[in-house]
Amino acid sequence: MLLFAKERVGARAKKLCRAVFSESRNDRIITAIGKADKRFGGYIKGTIVDSIIVGIEFFILMMIFGIPYYPLIAIVLTLTNMIPIFGPYIGSIPSGVLILFADPAKVIPFAIMVVVVQAIDGNLVAPRLIGSYIGLRSEWVIIAITVMSGFFGIIGMFIGVPLFAVMYEFIADMIAERLRKRNLPCRTRDYYANAAVQTQTEENKENGN
Repeated sequence: MLLFAKERVGARAKKLCRAVFSESRNDRIITAIGKADKRFGGYIKGTIVDSIIVGIEFFILMMIFGIPYYPLIAIVLTLTNMIPIFGPYIGSIPSGVLILFADPAKVIPFAIMVVVVQAIDGNLVAPRLIGSYIGLRSEWVIIAITVMSGFFGIIGMFIGVPLFAVMYEFIADMIAERLRKRNLPCRTRDYYANAAVQTQTEENKENGN
């Protein structure tokens, strides 16, 4: 039903665009919507995969350290990890309280586990994984979360990364189009400081100098 509704809404949107806008502008709008849909869909997929990985990590670690109720807590942490920034804490605080009542000695190992896993995931795993799904490098994902959350608060935490990815792609396409019109290279590596030196070296080798 959801997939059918998505196709129906998409068809109606295309119908409306063709009725209101010119053909060239309609093509640009459809292209923009397609890119946004791809980026937002990729962000959701990447977040789900990352949360599953985090949940499996917690499940294994808690089982090894004998944390009580570890299957339930692993599920809770998997679900709350989908919430940006605050999700891990939303899941870990009530889980810590549950562990405190069941086995107080396990609270500190659990807290250390949460800090370590979330630090590794938030700085290494999640940016690379989500970036691969939406077409951004890991450092851009971190920048997107920081900048967009600063501008738009909680809403920016949820939509900041895919929105930033869409903006990044449009700007990159615009720059590439302008460079092509000027017969200039579009690859970033051609603009490194040593690119001219490397090119000159290759030319000297070809000329036998």
